[in-house]
Amino acid sequence: MTQVHCTRAQTAVLQILQQQPEPTSAQALYKLIKKHQRIGLATVYRALDA
Repeated sequence: MTQVHCTRAQTAVLQILQQQPEPTSAQALYKLIKKHQRIGLATVYRALDA
């Protein structure tokens, strides 16, 4: 069995996505996450790609 490791950024993106009632852009996710932790826009894109 393989264990999957999620980074803090991936976890933050997933949590915000789960709270959104409709599809959300990477830029909108970035603005929402940035309120609570330091994160870069490129990091959000990488988390979405993972």
